[in-house]
Amino acid sequence: MDIQILERFQHQPLLMSRDAAMQLQYLPHAKTNRDPDDFLCQLMAESGVDSVKLLSFDERKPYPVLDGGIAIVSVKGTLYAGEHYWGNYYTGYESIEMRYARALADPDVKGIVLDINSSGGEAAGCLECGDVLFAGRSTKPVWAHVKHKAYSAGYWTASSADKIYGTPSSGLGSIGVLVAHFDYSKMFEQMGVGVTLISAGKHKTDGNPYEPLPDAVKEKIEQNVERTNDVFVAAIARNRGLDEQVIRDLEADTFQIDQAIELGLADGKKTAQEFYADFLQHLSQTTTTGGILAMTDDANSPGNKPDKTGADAETTAQTSTKANEQSGEQARTAERERIGSILKCEEAEGKQKLANHLATSTDLSVDAAKAVLASAAPEETASADGSSLLEQAMAGEKSADVGAGPGEDSLDAGDSLDAFAIYDQAHPSRAPAG
Repeated sequence: MDIQILERFQHQPLLMSRDAAMQLQYLPHAKTNRDPDDFLCQLMAESGVDSVKLLSFDERKPYPVLDGGIAIVSVKGTLYAGEHYWGNYYTGYESIEMRYARALADPDVKGIVLDINSSGGEAAGCLECGDVLFAGRSTKPVWAHVKHKAYSAGYWTASSADKIYGTPSSGLGSIGVLVAHFDYSKMFEQMGVGVTLISAGKHKTDGNPYEPLPDAVKEKIEQNVERTNDVFVAAIARNRGLDEQVIRDLEADTFQIDQAIELGLADGKKTAQEFYADFLQHLSQTTTTGGILAMTDDANSPGNKPDKTGADAETTAQTSTKANEQSGEQARTAERERIGSILKCEEAEGKQKLANHLATSTDLSVDAAKAVLASAAPEETASADGSSLLEQAMAGEKSADVGAGPGEDSLDAGDSLDAFAIYDQAHPSRAPAG
């Protein structure tokens, strides 16, 4: 069989449920001398499945869009790193990121659904994918719907959404990490087969399957598992607003939807019909109110201000005004740096329209924006008249002189001045007072 398949699942940290991990015992017994590209199709055929169709990208949207602007990004089967395919049997993290980025930038899409049915997969790539999903939910509403199961890496993906709902029969959890080590030494001994490994560097053959696992190597693998689990737990705590110790106390167990709701791992139980109807209503309400409403600081709300008069009140007001001005200037400087870093990054080359959107219309961090840009397809760079998409987008916008921030004597002519102006016009509350 393809050695790359074995390399993915042997001696590597995995984010898989207990039941899915049990199937790894069959991996070494798969037939050899098989075309790597045909491996999964053949394996499914041996399991009684007639055929497997792996979807590829084309000029159409790589996701269905329902009435009301709901894009569905499917996350199904085993999750792999370095794969751009998706289907019912396995899904690549890169395909999730690519479709998600396209949906975020798609004007026809008002909200995104992560349609999940997965027992997990590789740890490699899961963290990066989860961070991209988490960052994007500040741009458009993102809900996850668990059909049947969201375990381990599948649950990590689901937790990156604003809300998680499961069908009445769904299961969630398995927040933990495992490593599968295969020891063929006794089998080879009975077969009269001897294996000699010749290497340079004492750690080169650590964890090989041809000899029993030494205690020192086992300890090193365990430490790696713990480090990976720490990252996993921290991500779930951030995504779901839970205490890390609460998650650790679950001991990687799995839960049916009702118990998952009680533990804070899910937000509710809905059939597919109920889920999409509720999400559509949510999007309608968000659109009606003009987007996500700004939260009001209770301390500054009428009736909640301290009763101060005379000199104390005047001093407090002056101090507050000065602090607000300094805070506004610092925020403006940081925002200009964020926008400039996104627009000028290497990942933005050939994707200026998406880069402009991420820089001026979202609150994505530079790293998160780079991740979205890296997974997006290149754009058309010119129209029939030779003008770029960015130039066309900027042509109808009024330019404004936003001035140079602290430490910025000037901006070159091509330093995306219009992009800063558009951002300030769209977000007047973010500009400094006065």
